[in-house]
Amino acid sequence: MLIPVTLYMFANLGLGLLLPNYLESVAHTTSFLAGFSLLPGTLIGAVLSPLFGSLYDKIGSTKLLFIGNGIFAAILLCMALITHEMNFVTITLSYIVFTIGRSMAFSTSMTASVDGIPVSLQSDANAILQGTQMFMGAVGTTVVALFGSDQRGIEAGLQNFFWVLFVISILIFIMFVFRNEKNKKSEV
Repeated sequence: MLIPVTLYMFANLGLGLLLPNYLESVAHTTSFLAGFSLLPGTLIGAVLSPLFGSLYDKIGSTKLLFIGNGIFAAILLCMALITHEMNFVTITLSYIVFTIGRSMAFSTSMTASVDGIPVSLQSDANAILQGTQMFMGAVGTTVVALFGSDQRGIEAGLQNFFWVLFVISILIFIMFVFRNEKNKKSEV
């Protein structure tokens, strides 16, 4: 579960850098509005995190992982398809949906990563999770800087980054399927 956690961080920090730049450069919004576009989604994600935790306790990780990643994948596909028509409102609303899906899958992945690990090793597992998140955050901002400097413009770079994230979301689905199959075999 470590790999999905790091990939969600990669996506989150990457879009957190690229979307406001797109709004300023392409949609010609003010820097205040460009930064504000991420606030509603971030707040909703923070408010819903405890709900996702209680759902994890009630229904387990499998459904939450698939639902969260499904929302994550669907909104990335939509954003990739409508990049040329995106403005402040569509980015703000899309980012809300993105954050809901990412938060559901991210927090569930984090919890599932340390679930089943002996208590004496959980602090080590958390340190590994935190360290890899920081690393992937740095990778994410570096990669996004490359996409943002696309010769065809930031709009093309953003669209390409959406496609990369969509492919990543499909790869995460595959990881979840293998994890689910492995868990089913270990229960037998």
